Amino acid sequence: MGYIMTEQKLTKVEREYLEARQRGIKAALAFDPGHGRPGIRAVREAQQALAERAEEFHKRTLDNMYPERRKIYISRESRYAQHVLFLNEIKKWKQESDWGYPNYIFSGKYGNEPITVVFPDDIGPGPSYQTYRIGNWFFRTEEDLEYPYGGRFKNYSRVAERRVIFGQMRDGQPHTITVTAKSWRGNWLLNALVDAGIGGKSTAPMNVRLHRAYDAELIKEYTIDGKPAKVWRRSLAGKKWDYCLVCGGMTYHDTNPEELQPGWRKKQQEKKNRSGQPVTFAAARDLGFCETGIRQFCVTVGIDPAGTYTAREIKELITEYHGQLDQFAREIRIFRRAFGV
Repeated sequence: MGYIMTEQKLTKVEREYLEARQRGIKAALAFDPGHGRPGIRAVREAQQALAERAEEFHKRTLDNMYPERRKIYISRESRYAQHVLFLNEIKKWKQESDWGYPNYIFSGKYGNEPITVVFPDDIGPGPSYQTYRIGNWFFRTEEDLEYPYGGRFKNYSRVAERRVIFGQMRDGQPHTITVTAKSWRGNWLLNALVDAGIGGKSTAPMNVRLHRAYDAELIKEYTIDGKPAKVWRRSLAGKKWDYCLVCGGMTYHDTNPEELQPGWRKKQQEKKNRSGQPVTFAAARDLGFCETGIRQFCVTVGIDPAGTYTAREIKELITEYHGQLDQFAREIRIFRRAFGV
């Protein structure tokens, strides 16, 4: 005779389990008898997790014992090479940071392209397609060519557009300004700075600034031989550039403020008539003209500071560029008196 379990002999947990069985197999599998003991489903999930961990541990053990089993085996030399690449990347990022992120500004990524700090008259004509720095701004020059007549003449092309792109980091984001240039001659870079709205907001006299792109700030006033003198500090693209001494209506520019007064005195001295002699950079310096002013004059009229010219050629250039040479009025008078033109 079989054993019959009566309802009076069932415990509370047994009755709850029977009720769960009556609701269905899912309810029975999920049944939790309480007292912190998991149900069947929870037990099976825990067992499956343990089995997966054991399998992963076994796989890693075999991989460590037999490296060739791994799909990608990184040798010690390879790990060292990767470490060197990582150090190079860190060095490149630091260098980019020290430079002011020029490559990131123009390309959106870090690079190691060298940056050249330039003066306005150091860049030759034509696009450079490399990054320069002037003042607190980086810039690149580009141009587009077009081939007229349907491109039938492969060797014939002309410039469709010239672009100067200025850039710098602002609030952690690259900021660029693009302007067009009419040509790559003369003061094209200074003119581009003015068109981009970079600097050129000073109200200082033009014989001090020499070009609208420069700003000037009065930093000192005193007297020389009883004459009132003023010292100005010029800046370009947000960075200090040089100094200018103004006294008796005559100016002298120099990067060293201690050389202003000696240079001004040398420039003030009367020079003998040099009629018939060639006009060179050295001759201009003998007249007392400052190096900065000589170079700026040459860039304005489109001649080479290292070239040799006749007094008549310089006179014709002065006539041709008359409207752009107001800042050199006194120097022109000295030149005319010295060379008799």
